[in-house]
Amino acid sequence: MDTQALDAPVMKGVGEAVRALAALQKGLAAIVAHMPASVAPDKAKAAALKVRKFMAKYAPMTKISGSKIYEQLSPEAQEGVLWLDGVIADLMKLEDALKAAAKTADLDIAGNPDKAIKQFKAAAKEAGNPPWATGTVAKVEKEFKTYTGQKDKLDALANLLKTGQKIGGIEGTAVSALGLVILLHWVFKFLKDKMGSAPKG
Repeated sequence: MDTQALDAPVMKGVGEAVRALAALQKGLAAIVAHMPASVAPDKAKAAALKVRKFMAKYAPMTKISGSKIYEQLSPEAQEGVLWLDGVIADLMKLEDALKAAAKTADLDIAGNPDKAIKQFKAAAKEAGNPPWATGTVAKVEKEFKTYTGQKDKLDALANLLKTGQKIGGIEGTAVSALGLVILLHWVFKFLKDKMGSAPKG
């Protein structure tokens, strides 16, 4: 089979991945471009699911670079494959963190404030500890500590979270999604950077 025939399906797959990535980055921009952001848990989970679906859909293409077919591709097609490999590899590093953060988004954090803070810190670490994230987590943790220790205080925290009043600059109803938002902001910046080097065509 000639190079052009081999290139066609590969370039088509890479092109689809580039378009899907652009759409994903645009969707994330609408909710996490400016931080800190208060994002409803359901909205954050839906965005994270789209990221994971992107990884699942295009991860099989990364097998091309280690195959005999790769050696027969044109330099342009090889470059596209390697670009997609890099995108998927870096995103896959966050897969477990995204799953953990999604679970925390469903957590009754008024009853599990320490567990929530632990996950928020883990998410910030996975994202490279950006100052805005570590600062926001520290503020939330400080405010949480004023409510822990006694049942009536925990009840007061639960009421505060339900009313949507801000805790550490985040709306109460969105605090449980903080870990997800931190990770999604990293993904947004990463995808924005990768789009600058995406294969053309």
